[in-house]
Amino acid sequence: MPIAALTSFLGQNTRVDPHYLPPGVGVSSVNQKPGESGELRPWKNPLPISGPVVPSGRITLYRSGRDTPSPTAFWWSWTTHVNVTRGFETNDTTERTFYTGDGAPKWTNNILGLATTPYPTSYRLLAVPQPTVVPGVALNVDGATGEPRRLYYCFTWVNDIGWESAPSPPVLAPLAKPGAILDLTVSETVPAGNYGVTTVRWYRTQTTSAQGDAEFFFLRDYAVGAGGMQDDARELGVDVLPTGPDTLRLSLPTTAYGLTYCWNQFAAALVGKTVRFCSPTLMYAWPLSNEYEIADTPVAAAVFAQRLLVLTTAGGELFTGSDPEAMDQKPMAIAPIVSARSLVSADSFCAWAASDGLWYYGLDGYRNLVGEAMTPAQWSALDPSTMHCHYFELGNRPLIIGFYNDGTLKGFVVDPQNPLGIYFLSTGYTAAYWDKLQRKLFVLDGSELKQFDGDSTNMTVTFKGKIERQVEETEAEWLEMLAGGASTITLYADGVNVFSQSLTTGEHRTPDGTEGREFQLEVSTSTSTLGVVIE
Repeated sequence: MPIAALTSFLGQNTRVDPHYLPPGVGVSSVNQKPGESGELRPWKNPLPISGPVVPSGRITLYRSGRDTPSPTAFWWSWTTHVNVTRGFETNDTTERTFYTGDGAPKWTNNILGLATTPYPTSYRLLAVPQPTVVPGVALNVDGATGEPRRLYYCFTWVNDIGWESAPSPPVLAPLAKPGAILDLTVSETVPAGNYGVTTVRWYRTQTTSAQGDAEFFFLRDYAVGAGGMQDDARELGVDVLPTGPDTLRLSLPTTAYGLTYCWNQFAAALVGKTVRFCSPTLMYAWPLSNEYEIADTPVAAAVFAQRLLVLTTAGGELFTGSDPEAMDQKPMAIAPIVSARSLVSADSFCAWAASDGLWYYGLDGYRNLVGEAMTPAQWSALDPSTMHCHYFELGNRPLIIGFYNDGTLKGFVVDPQNPLGIYFLSTGYTAAYWDKLQRKLFVLDGSELKQFDGDSTNMTVTFKGKIERQVEETEAEWLEMLAGGASTITLYADGVNVFSQSLTTGEHRTPDGTEGREFQLEVSTSTSTLGVVIE
């Protein structure tokens, strides 16, 4: 009858007493690749990627060239925590990409961003500034007949890619009869900044209005700085300018962060103690009608299954709906997030680091993914405030991989379907990026980009099993190593290392001095093994 055995390997559990761990769960698992076959397998070493220029000190990675599966082209990076999302403009051919976290909200593309390394080279601000100076209107030639009208004018700035600002303050034109020609002037200059403004777009009311609150219809466009701008009595267009206090096409405030693509061609961003959604298809327009107050300060936001979960300093709030102006808002009593970089989302769930564990919320419920494997104090010792986590797929199994710094860069892997064990990594990285297109994880090691689990050589995996207690003192006489490559097998008897040797598949006689009542096995290998049995 076996004294001790390791025939399955299900990760590390330090919460349960080592005597009472379930089969397959150990007290230590380092560099172990989670698997369903039952064997102990190591991760492969990271594969260096030659070519990309990524300076050291970067903590956010993003790969541009999203339509091309290439490990070398094109890597963008930042020294701050940046949220990046690709645009949803169907007529865009330049892979326009938006981001927050690097100062004011910005956008770039495969022209601006890829001029020279390191990428992105340059950017434009995610804004078209609203004019603030009242324009001028003067009567040039009055109309011939009809009753004089009270008409209002305003203008907007339009940039070179068609984005339009909120309107200037309106101006009341001199009384004039239908058919009058009026001269239009703009005394304001475009604010300094790389907004790309090229056009002055004029609007006018169509009917008499005593308060200037009638609808403004499109009149005509002029190049910025053009002279001789006029209302030449042409027919107004059908487009109506949003002018209400809640419907203005406001720019996203410069303090916004946490930009996240939602669904139905709109996005969300965090602004102060609010979450605001852009108008559908208009990433540059963020009206106040799409703003929702949050009870506590937002930290980060994740999207899954057409749900937006906003994590706050005290819990969270969930948003659902198809219209940014009519979202359903629900407070959530969930664990507060302690690191914005730890938030990871997938198609059906999201997860984040709290002070007491790695919490999960998805279509199948809410739970602490490490709550059965380690105590809150043990989790806290990993310094969760330093964590950044990422989605990862092993075959068809969704995993969460995280990196932390408790004085040394290290990592861990959690299988949402295996709550009993956690898999640790001996090495951590400052930044990482899961590439959905290539289904690969890339990590930054100093200034060297690497593909995680990509090399032909293996890490060394070490697994230490539970404590097997015997009824009486027993001597271990035989050790059988099941199928696998050369492995170092260590046997502990009553807590003392009594045997440690590199062995291959087959039965092996143990030396004298292996007596004890409590036995524990440890396996270390850079190949794989199906298990070890001591008799």
